[in-house]
Amino acid sequence: MRVFRAILASLITAALIPLSPAFAQTPVVNQGDLILVQDSRGISYNCTAGYVDKKNARIWTAGHCSHHGSIVYNEQRVAVGTLKHRYNVSENVDHLRGEERRKATADYFFHDISYVDLIDPAMAGANTYSGDRPYTPTAGEQLCRFGATTRAVYCASIFNVTDHLIYVANLNTQGGDSGGPAWVPGEGYVGQAVGAFNFTNREGRSLVMTIIHREDLAQIVPQRTASEGFEHYIPTENELLINSYAIRNANTVFGRDLPDADEFARILRRHEQELKAAEQRVADAEAKLRDASNAHAHAHELAAARAELDALKRKLADADTTQREKNQLATQLEQARAEITSLRTQLNQANASNTERATLAQALKNAQEELTRLKAQLAESTTNNTATDPAEQDNQAQLRAELHAAQEQIAALKAEIAQLSTRPQNPDTSDPGSAGDRDSAGDSGDSADASNRALEQLQAKHDKLKKESTIGIIVAIAAAVFGLIAAFFGWFGKGLKIPT
Repeated sequence: MRVFRAILASLITAALIPLSPAFAQTPVVNQGDLILVQDSRGISYNCTAGYVDKKNARIWTAGHCSHHGSIVYNEQRVAVGTLKHRYNVSENVDHLRGEERRKATADYFFHDISYVDLIDPAMAGANTYSGDRPYTPTAGEQLCRFGATTRAVYCASIFNVTDHLIYVANLNTQGGDSGGPAWVPGEGYVGQAVGAFNFTNREGRSLVMTIIHREDLAQIVPQRTASEGFEHYIPTENELLINSYAIRNANTVFGRDLPDADEFARILRRHEQELKAAEQRVADAEAKLRDASNAHAHAHELAAARAELDALKRKLADADTTQREKNQLATQLEQARAEITSLRTQLNQANASNTERATLAQALKNAQEELTRLKAQLAESTTNNTATDPAEQDNQAQLRAELHAAQEQIAALKAEIAQLSTRPQNPDTSDPGSAGDRDSAGDSGDSADASNRALEQLQAKHDKLKKESTIGIIVAIAAAVFGLIAAFFGWFGKGLKIPT
């Protein structure tokens, strides 16, 4: 597909028309009326009244209708005002040829807007088609237009909207339709028709896109610069084929005029309802935002609470483990203390037994010495024996008494040693200092183990001492007995005569 040509001049019809004198009655120009624009050469061009601006006594139309300052007449050839261009851009392309002319014509579309400055504000009529209210269109909406030449309403879909231009499917504009009103049905005035682009597809079919210059009643849209460029929207072939123009009944596609009292009341009511709905949406959004904020805060609080709970659980588990360990250690400590007490009791008993054994051993030693002395006396008495010596007899009687006493003492010692050997140990006997010793008996298993080892060593020594003491006592007793027996026989031997 390629651009074939830009139609602009075809939307204007030019002729040398004799102008009539003004009527006595003030003429009125309405939207869609034919207007004639005469240049300085006396050539008039047909255009269409696009929008009636009663407030400023203006009629908006296309800029290419004629030169700036041209006189404008109504259909009855009555002068109604002067043409003024919105932008300081020349529309004259007559001196150009070929591609250069085509490009200049296409570029001028961005500034192709002007208005008729009315001689008398009373000449401003009505906006019959679009209504008075301007409207900002969007792509995809239906746009309609009316022209003084075609005298019909054509509607088609909007392809694209820029600051200056609206690109629409073919609206069948003809010469003299330039400047005619364009609007969105049921919404309002959007601009005026200024021209069209012709495209030729591969089959040689001509496809048309209509150009609408957007309204600028407030004169706020700046002039386009070369740095911004003058590129136009290029539709696809499918867009041009599908969105072909359609003729509509003008009674069904009017724009909107200023509302009457009833409509204004309905508009206010609708706006009140929309405002309430918007306020409710804002309130709902704020509530959701608060809920979200609260949920966020609650999430942080929950996370902190969970972390604290986990820490407490760990601490409780540690405390429980520590308590169990303490209980176990306390039980072991009590057992160690009880064992230490028992061992100390046994040690005390062993010490007492050893003391008794030592005393008995000393007594036996003394008895042995006494027996030895008696033995010696008996031996001496035997050597020097005289049976008839009364003194000697008294001495022997004394020795017998002493021997008898020694025998009784030895018997008593033997009985006491036998009783000591068979005496059971009393586990309830405790040392008065054991309580303090228990308190100092160790807060750890090491001290208890050390005490156990010490007590075991003491018990081993005690058993060895007991064994040695018992053997010594038995040996001493045996020696004493044998000594007594020997002494006894020696004493009696003095009075005996052994036959030879």
